[in-house]
Amino acid sequence: MRVTWLLLEELAVGSAPFTVSDLDQLQGEGVRAVLSLCAVEEAALPEELAERFHWFRLPLPDHHHDRPPSVEDLGRVIVALRLLR
Repeated sequence: MRVTWLLLEELAVGSAPFTVSDLDQLQGEGVRAVLSLCAVEEAALPEELAERFHWFRLPLPDHHHDRPPSVEDLGRVIVALRLLR
C-alpha cells in the first residue's frame, strides 16, 4: 500500500486498504481517519477499519464513469474531510 503525505500529519492520499496489514501500515504512518472515494464494488474495506479509524465512504466518479466529478461532488468531499479532521 502506498501512502503519500500532501500536508505532513494532516492529509495523506493512497490506495484503498484491503488487508489488516494495510491498516497496520496506516496506523504506523500516523493516519487516524480514512475517507474512501471508491464504491463498495471497487474496494471492499476490511471490517477492522471501523474499529481502528474514523472513516467515511464517499464514492466519486472516476475513469469507469461517463462523467467527471462535479463541483457538488468535490464540495461533499471537502465537507467529509472537515468532519473527519
